[in-house]
Amino acid sequence: MMKKPTVQNQAFYIEEMEALADELLEELGLEDSLQHALTIDKEVQVVENKESAAYGRMLDSRKGFVDKEQYEELPQASSATQQEDSHQDDWSELKAPKVELKPLPHGVRYAFLGPNETYPVIVSSELTELELSELLNALKRFRKAIGYSLDDIKGISPTLCMHRIHLEDESMTSIEHQRRLNPNLKDVVKKEILKLLDAGVIYPISDSKWVSPVHVVPKKGGITVVKNEKDELIPTRTITGHRMCIDYRKLNSASRKDHFPLPFIDQMLERLANHPFYCFLDGYSGFFQIPIHPNDQEKTTFTCPYGTFAYRRMPFGLCNAPATFQRCMMSIFSDLIEDVVEVFMDDFSVYGSSFSACLSNLCRVLQRCEDTNLVLNWEKCHFMVKEGIVLGHKISEKGIEVDKAKIEVMVRLPPPKTVKDIRSFLGHAGFYRRFIKDFSMIARPLTKLLCKEATFSFEVECLEAFKKLKNELVSAPIVQPPDWNLPFEIMCDASDYAVGAVLGQKKDKKTHVIYYASRTLDDAQVKYSTTEKELLAIVFAFEKFRSYLVGSKVIVYTDHAALRHLLAKKDAKPRLLRWILLLQEFDLEIKDRPGVENGVADHLSRMRVECGIPIDEGLPEEQLMAIRKEPWYADFANYLVTGKEPLNLEGYAKKKFYKELKRYYWDEPFLYILCKDQLYRRAVAEEETSGQVELSNREIKSILEKIVGTKRKDWSDKLDDALWAYRTAYKTPLGTTPFNLVYGKAYHLPVELEYKAMWAVKLLNFDIKSAKEKRMFQLHELDEIRMDAFESSRIYKEKTKAFHDKGILKREFRVGDQVLLYNSRMKLFPGKLKSRWSGPFKIKEVRPYGAIVLWNKNGGEFTVNGQRVKLYMATTPEEDGISVPLSDPTPT
Repeated sequence: MMKKPTVQNQAFYIEEMEALADELLEELGLEDSLQHALTIDKEVQVVENKESAAYGRMLDSRKGFVDKEQYEELPQASSATQQEDSHQDDWSELKAPKVELKPLPHGVRYAFLGPNETYPVIVSSELTELELSELLNALKRFRKAIGYSLDDIKGISPTLCMHRIHLEDESMTSIEHQRRLNPNLKDVVKKEILKLLDAGVIYPISDSKWVSPVHVVPKKGGITVVKNEKDELIPTRTITGHRMCIDYRKLNSASRKDHFPLPFIDQMLERLANHPFYCFLDGYSGFFQIPIHPNDQEKTTFTCPYGTFAYRRMPFGLCNAPATFQRCMMSIFSDLIEDVVEVFMDDFSVYGSSFSACLSNLCRVLQRCEDTNLVLNWEKCHFMVKEGIVLGHKISEKGIEVDKAKIEVMVRLPPPKTVKDIRSFLGHAGFYRRFIKDFSMIARPLTKLLCKEATFSFEVECLEAFKKLKNELVSAPIVQPPDWNLPFEIMCDASDYAVGAVLGQKKDKKTHVIYYASRTLDDAQVKYSTTEKELLAIVFAFEKFRSYLVGSKVIVYTDHAALRHLLAKKDAKPRLLRWILLLQEFDLEIKDRPGVENGVADHLSRMRVECGIPIDEGLPEEQLMAIRKEPWYADFANYLVTGKEPLNLEGYAKKKFYKELKRYYWDEPFLYILCKDQLYRRAVAEEETSGQVELSNREIKSILEKIVGTKRKDWSDKLDDALWAYRTAYKTPLGTTPFNLVYGKAYHLPVELEYKAMWAVKLLNFDIKSAKEKRMFQLHELDEIRMDAFESSRIYKEKTKAFHDKGILKREFRVGDQVLLYNSRMKLFPGKLKSRWSGPFKIKEVRPYGAIVLWNKNGGEFTVNGQRVKLYMATTPEEDGISVPLSDPTPT
């Protein structure tokens, strides 16, 4: 059979030359062609065959062709033709798999890569005919990258990635027995085993030191709300089937953990947002595409009613499987990540600034999948869509939004009835806390119920917080990704129990929100001053948004004007100084913005104060005034002017009022009297002393007592030595020496300075310049050394206080108890056998802070400290009996 040439300068070629030669040999009467070649004579005339003569004339009529070099590549035209033929074979209708076409959501539709609606893919329904044609032609070139069944998975090359199971030292092997399964669940296991055996994912094994059992668990769909028997709405999960799982808990506990990092979700979402076209891809049973090292395959052995099997490919359930898969994906797409595609486990998101750019990026990703045998799941891949759900967030050209499907279910949830329900709700709502302004402040009534000692009482305040969180989720804004060429803006504010911050950027004279953040204050931070709370809000914002703000210009807006001058202030509280030092690494500028203008974050501190004052409806509207809070000094001023006592003053409150009143006026005997000599008579102030100085003087005196002579006249000569010893001694409260706090270096003895420290220069090989630089460095560290000493002193005082507080006995008294009172005047009028306790007295009232009110014998009452009394144990009364005199009996 003659065929035409397919390459330029190529001759005709014959496929059936062997058949033609056999016919010719039969005509010559020869059986073997080799025999004919060896025995033929040059003079022998070969009988002419008509067909062979025709072939010969055709060959002679062709022009000569150029000899091709060895290993020369074929021309491109032939390669393209062969590829096109192979592509047509890959999408053959005879090989088309049987798939189920399920209903699709709005915005996407099915398209088909093969003839007669075979090989479906999911594409955007908004594509034009030309765009759809270009997309399908591009997808047809990558048949090996799109999988329609488990048989399409060839597995990633072991040279590229292979899962290892490294065990901890001295780990014990574990062999567990199979679990009982009912007939329905056994059918699930049987189908799964047969499917994995046909795909070559597992193989039978008879001997292994590790055997894990099989479990069958329901496939849980999304959360929905149903009614129970009491007609109450309760949240539940829909069950769509069952799946087989392996219980690898014993193996995981003995495995050495792989700490390969996963990408930050918020950073990945910010890179994905603001693009017009997306292609969301998903791996087909991603873990099954990675092989397991042959030495570790036996460790994956599992037992079921049909035998024991081991995995050739990486199964689900291994603790290090996610790390291995992420490492493999990073190695495959390392040069494409953050530029063409974003990878999180088996979710791949391809994006582009236009249709052609996104299609080009998609082809690069699919080509990389074919090169590495990575197969994608056709059913979970959406091509050229305008928006999509990525890790629970909606990504589009507008920005980042919450997933409305999840929010709709959460809105239908009934109020929580247990602590577990509250924890579950806050966990779901907290996933979207970056979209909710002041999340911590709103959820504070609910979070207080999660404390260990808190009693569960779902009051009106909790119900309002629950409803407000759901409303905030429904109306959550669209946040924008950051523009790294623009400065960032932070709006901070603090309230009595929470701090809040908003990160944004100004584009086209309009501020766009990037991130909301807030948190509640602990018990110690609640007691901070206003300035400390406002600065704490700024520090919290910079710690929360540090990855955004490092190396960028930052403008901070606050309604506390004092913060603008605090950064340049030299003397401040140690806590404020520490926070100011933390902010030094940022390029920030603090601007004052009144609270009315700072509406984004200011309502934390501008809480509504409701007073229980009835409003007279008869008053004209123009004269109505809202009284926020009654002045604290009003009662004192009214009494001093009018002599009228405040209402509802009884008992202890009345006594306290008159006691506090003395602080605001002078009684007549104590008023300053102007005498004839025109001089004011005043008491001389008592000289005040410093406790720290007295403590230091006491230690110096102790040193002098040990070094002065017997006459103690030379104490002034020894004072320098005593001061040197004190300054160079290690102080436990400070954690260092006073000398180090002043000079920032260790001290030298006088003998070391005899040769002007030249020995130190020679020993350390320092020149004068290096020594100067080192000294300057030591001086710059002085603030840090002193701050450490301050912290050490504070911790030492707390430990000392805790040690002494152990000796304080906590006494509890109740109304009606009988107690004895310690008589402190016994020291003035001692008696050898006289008791120091008087009483007993009966308790009338127990007040806070240890005060106790006692009844005296005359029916009056007096107040004493609880440390001066102790419980009175009454003696048991004697029973009535006959009294017997001790004198001699009288004779009868």
